[in-house]
Amino acid sequence: KDNEVKIYTSGYEFFPALLHAISQARRHIHIDIFIFDDDALGCLIADALIDKARQGVEVRLIYDDVACWRVSNSFFERMRDAGIDVHPFMPVKFPAFTSKANYRNHRKLIIIDGSEAFIGGMNFATRYVKGTGSQPWRDTMLRVRGGAVYGIQRAFLIDWYFVDRTLITNRVY
Repeated sequence: KDNEVKIYTSGYEFFPALLHAISQARRHIHIDIFIFDDDALGCLIADALIDKARQGVEVRLIYDDVACWRVSNSFFERMRDAGIDVHPFMPVKFPAFTSKANYRNHRKLIIIDGSEAFIGGMNFATRYVKGTGSQPWRDTMLRVRGGAVYGIQRAFLIDWYFVDRTLITNRVY
């Protein structure tokens, strides 16, 4: 009821759609992502988010600290410096030795202005487009428009409270 869903089964389809949606954002962008690599694709997405933050769009980002343990702090600091509110999910000092492997946040949620959302299995890394070596990458993302976006936004806001201890209740979201 009152929902529209588009299915993406390749990064070649999904990432241009994501970048277009980010470019259209006017109020807020919320991202809850497991892997955000500091590679060509990750930098492209980071640049798009930085551009929107500089235009006055509220951008909030949660990334998993263990999944991104090889990503330098400067990658996320550049986004923070541009006005993006960035938080790691359950930060750890020694990710290779963590006993919390089952307590990671594997979500991939992207909400644009509360009216459009992406959910599925693709992370922000070039391998989700090019694959690994001779192996193509196969994953699925959904673009959702309609009433179901509220549930995705709500899941993000619960995770946001967990990482930031800020309860966001404004009806805008």
